[in-house]
Amino acid sequence: MSDDGLAPGKRLSEIRQQLGLSQRRAAELSGLTHSAISTIEQDKVSPAISTLQKLLKVYGLSLSEFFAEPEKPDEPQVVINQEGEVILTINGQTYHLVAGQSYAINTGIPHSFSNTSAGICRIISAHTPTTF
Repeated sequence: MSDDGLAPGKRLSEIRQQLGLSQRRAAELSGLTHSAISTIEQDKVSPAISTLQKLLKVYGLSLSEFFAEPEKPDEPQVVINQEGEVILTINGQTYHLVAGQSYAINTGIPHSFSNTSAGICRIISAHTPTTF
């Protein structure tokens, strides 16, 4: 586990609680004593591999799953550079738009967008009624 990971006992405690099990119920299901589970979860003792396997069986985890680094979700990009270019066509006129530019049009008039670049282009569009 990494330095910022939970201590094994703390992690076992969190898994047990996520499963909605009390220490006493986990002890019953694993064949361990309540006292053993309590001292393990407080990180007062390190469990033997056989003891850890008994608990993990109750929790539905393998040893490798328990010791694996937790997956970190991909962070969304906040600032995106070079999103491509767009040609906005409205009423027969074309407008070249690049990242960071905006437009305001009457969406009741036929219009179209085309990406003329090799890059990805994202358009954020908001529509409101004309009486807004």
